[in-house]
Amino acid sequence: MMKCNSFFLIMAVLFMTTNACKHTKQKVLTQQHQVEIHNPGLGMIYIDKVPAQMVMSEADTSEGITKFCCYQVGIIDSGFVAKATDKKTLELGKYYQYDMQKDWFAMINGDSLLPVFFQPKTRKNANCFEGILVFETPKEKDPDTLVYKDSFGQWGTQNIIFKKVNK
Repeated sequence: MMKCNSFFLIMAVLFMTTNACKHTKQKVLTQQHQVEIHNPGLGMIYIDKVPAQMVMSEADTSEGITKFCCYQVGIIDSGFVAKATDKKTLELGKYYQYDMQKDWFAMINGDSLLPVFFQPKTRKNANCFEGILVFETPKEKDPDTLVYKDSFGQWGTQNIIFKKVNK
């Protein structure tokens, strides 16, 4: 009788551990972005439209003729290795924090707009540079294209065209 109970106990333990092992696979969640530009060897640029309230307390300008359109922009540099004393690392950080915004502009029906300001975000990873570009646009219009002309690295010119959805 004791051997029979031991046998069933061992079988139950084996069944539970075998079944538990099947369910231990974890899913890796990756964040999807509105626009992603992948360049093997360089990394990725991503863009997401975000509400103006993320960086501003007042989303509308005076008289209501213009509004602010905000885009979260991230550049993941796959070749970036952080070295505190490396001159290139310091220049790259300065570029992303202060100069990158000068390389962006928005197009609305052929007219170009420069960003009003750029709000850098706290870096989560050493190789990811992220911030929010803010454009002041006419009240009834959103940019149809964002253009990035990389003056520092090897990305060249990137045209990000937003598809208009007819309602």
